[in-house]
Amino acid sequence: VGSEMCIRDRIIVTGYAGDKVERHVEQNYAEAGIRIVRNEGYLNDVNILSVETGVNSLNEPHLGYSIIETDLLLAPATWQRILDDGDIQYSFWVTRGHYSADLTGGIVHVGADGSKIDAISYVPEFDPYYNGWNKMVGILSVGPGEVRADQHWRREAILETCAQYYMMPWINHADALPCQIMDLGDALAMSFNTIDDYRGASELFLMHIRQ
Repeated sequence: VGSEMCIRDRIIVTGYAGDKVERHVEQNYAEAGIRIVRNEGYLNDVNILSVETGVNSLNEPHLGYSIIETDLLLAPATWQRILDDGDIQYSFWVTRGHYSADLTGGIVHVGADGSKIDAISYVPEFDPYYNGWNKMVGILSVGPGEVRADQHWRREAILETCAQYYMMPWINHADALPCQIMDLGDALAMSFNTIDDYRGASELFLMHIRQ
């Protein structure tokens, strides 16, 4: 994808309850030009195979692409900022906040310049060693220069197992996949893992956009 005026392709990858998702998209977004592809191996996948399925379905993947997880809510202005930055030629992870006991999971560490990533990790259980690392939001923009390496190392990882996150090639092959952060600062961005988390995030999101 690029900016709002330059989005080349929109793909949704479905798996569990795919029929319901596909029906919802077809009924509500028929004119948006969204294509839907099914990850038939989702039962054995964390999300690396879903990413591979989506990227393989792009018309022009060599131009770069954005990978967006679906368990997040962002304010419209925040989405626009990310889309606008999608025309940038380098790869970046979107971040907000910092690793803490309440914010675990995918994280990145930046160097002295405050933008270039020098380490990526996935730490689901709190470890104070990682305090201060930037927390991933769940969006990766792959620049044209990293497309080939991203595809190669993801496919190599899938040959070992699909039971891993799509960030693993970026953790294990950092030299081949240079990237930066795009930090959202105080912008509204929330993720969720359970129904209760989603309901809470939805309430906060609706309160925010109504203000």
